Amino acid sequence: MNIRTHKGNNLYDILKKTVMSGGLALVLFVFVMVYGCRSENDIPDMYIDQRSETLMNGENVIRKQYLDAVEICRSMGKKISGLPEDEVKKLGVSRYQLAITGNKVATRKESWGFRMTGHYHHPGECRFALVYSGDLTVKVPGKTVVYDLDEKKVTKEEQGIPEAFMLPFRPLSETPGAGQEEQQGISGMKRSEGEMYGQPTVTWTRPAGNTEVLWSGGRQWGFSEFPSDSTFAVPGSMVLEKVQKKDHFTIRVKTHRFTVGEPVDQVPFSIPHRPDIHP
Repeated sequence: MNIRTHKGNNLYDILKKTVMSGGLALVLFVFVMVYGCRSENDIPDMYIDQRSETLMNGENVIRKQYLDAVEICRSMGKKISGLPEDEVKKLGVSRYQLAITGNKVATRKESWGFRMTGHYHHPGECRFALVYSGDLTVKVPGKTVVYDLDEKKVTKEEQGIPEAFMLPFRPLSETPGAGQEEQQGISGMKRSEGEMYGQPTVTWTRPAGNTEVLWSGGRQWGFSEFPSDSTFAVPGSMVLEKVQKKDHFTIRVKTHRFTVGEPVDQVPFSIPHRPDIHP
């Protein structure tokens, strides 16, 4: 529910006049209607699951390094203890998940690489192991907690202002690009409209070939469809796909699932023994 504020007729003035006239019950009714209806409120549950890779000449950089290392060991006649195929597919991949509900924003970031132990530890043998890293960041009104998924411990905790939780979700102008900040940096870019996972999108293509696909159906919850500096989806900018070229490297982001208005599975976004951040 939106409360419009006009000079001499804002919510405070209305409540003040009502109290002075003895209408305490009406005051309580108005309070419940205004703040109760805003509860978890006008923001639908949202979930997105994305993957990112860094490529060189079309090949995953980390995966190619692993395959090159295996080939070098093989050419030297060494015994090879390599990674199983399912782990090789994970190499050089970053997985990013974002979950948004009316009272919680959580991001889960995970990535996979490899390490090799050589002659000094295992003479005549090359051993490879998968290396995992990840963190989970959970933000609720008044608190942000960061949890290391590998070491299974909280690494950071910050207190904040509960009322600030909703700031990123303030509605944008109904007219895209009406704000000057949205117009910055789009000169020379090609714009096209489309659809992904049943949701409207806008694709931006730069002269150099870099592309970015953003959700265009969330302006009422603060999501802009204009180009973003973010690599992944974040509050205010739901990046769905991105191809960013720099020198000989290309960063490619793809979305594997995107839902709006469907219940979000909170298991991947739960920190053990912390019920205070799982409302």
